[in-house]
Amino acid sequence: MLICEKLYVFDVPFRYEQVLHIGNRSFALDFTFLDRNNNPFYLEYCGIMNEPGYVKTFRWKRDLFEAVGISEWTNMIYIFEKNNKISVKHIETIIREQILPRL
Repeated sequence: MLICEKLYVFDVPFRYEQVLHIGNRSFALDFTFLDRNNNPFYLEYCGIMNEPGYVKTFRWKRDLFEAVGISEWTNMIYIFEKNNKISVKHIETIIREQILPRL
């Protein structure tokens, strides 16, 4: 919810949990944006990177995403946290430095 609120404050248009189909699987990505050329890019909040099962699932999904051309530093932004503790300043920095310049 905090990420949504900050995106609204910065007037960033987004879709929340838009479904992405890869093969016979469907994924509800946390946030989907369109860049200035109408190409999608994504933000995923990974909030419990201190739990081994979560990390294992994250790695599997990341590998699957990369296999179809969705990769970090090109069209995927990941926010990594532990224990679902999210920093407002960190979110604002990501919006300013990684999202707004693409719009």
